Amino acid sequence: MLKATIIGNLGNDPEMRYSANGAAFLRFNVASNYRARSPEGEWTTLATVVRRTALPAADENFRMWRLGLRVDLETDLVQLRHILSVEPAI
Repeated sequence: MLKATIIGNLGNDPEMRYSANGAAFLRFNVASNYRARSPEGEWTTLATVVRRTALPAADENFRMWRLGLRVDLETDLVQLRHILSVEPAI
């Protein structure tokens, strides 16, 4: 299994949801900024936003999570059915 570490800031307040069978899960976005050089040679700041769903929502500390909070997450990577686009790293 592939693992990834995501370091960034919360892009929204976490949202607690419940599945049809009553299981709790947590949804939130993590945004990470980085700088890259454009084809013209100028530096630009870009952002990558990762949507995360935590199953189960076991961490009770999520109630203190707020927009902009710095987070360091370790997660498993799961392959989806289709890859919409892949952009090469600059």
